[in-house]
Amino acid sequence: SGHHIALFMLLMSLTGLERFRRARFGLPGRRGKVGGYSIFSHVHKLWVLVLALLWFHSRTFWKFSLFPTLLLVLDKCIALRAKKPVVLVRAHSPTKDVLALTLRLSSGRRFKFKAGQYVFLQCGEVSSEWHPFSVSSSAEDNHTFSLHIRCRADMDWTFALSQALLQQDLVTVAPAVSDVEGGPRPSIRTKRLMSLSDDDLTRAVEASPALPAP
Repeated sequence: SGHHIALFMLLMSLTGLERFRRARFGLPGRRGKVGGYSIFSHVHKLWVLVLALLWFHSRTFWKFSLFPTLLLVLDKCIALRAKKPVVLVRAHSPTKDVLALTLRLSSGRRFKFKAGQYVFLQCGEVSSEWHPFSVSSSAEDNHTFSLHIRCRADMDWTFALSQALLQQDLVTVAPAVSDVEGGPRPSIRTKRLMSLSDDDLTRAVEASPALPAP
């Protein structure tokens, strides 16, 4: 069991390298190339086997891992409850290799968030993977929120997302709150990330004293 633990952890370490995650690989029996991030995401699910093997490998390991494991299970349960279906209001490309999305909750309720938070986004027509993106709109916006996503051709998931949204007549001239029949239906789940946002920077600038002219 110790050899399997070492092998799985080595695979997770190698696929976690940025150079690997940014690369694309051809797999036998499959058309096209697979992005390194997709391989990284699937390989890192081996942590479940690693944890189980560690419990089997050492009879006392469970005493030290029980509390962290319970916290992990609690986090997963919260994430499942945090999933919310959304409606695509607008999708457009304001500049090269950038996808701008305006979304609203399908329930019609206001999406409450604070400056510095991010969301996990999933689009079933692309894959079942969840990817985190910072919310780029102001927390004072009513009912809608926006994401700006970099989608270069070498980025497998984000590039596929831009192709799926921009090539299915989902680009609108102006925002319109309407459902997208037959189009991809993204879902989101929220988590908090402490970072400076535009609102924070604006308040910081307003609070800073003016410097004397030279």
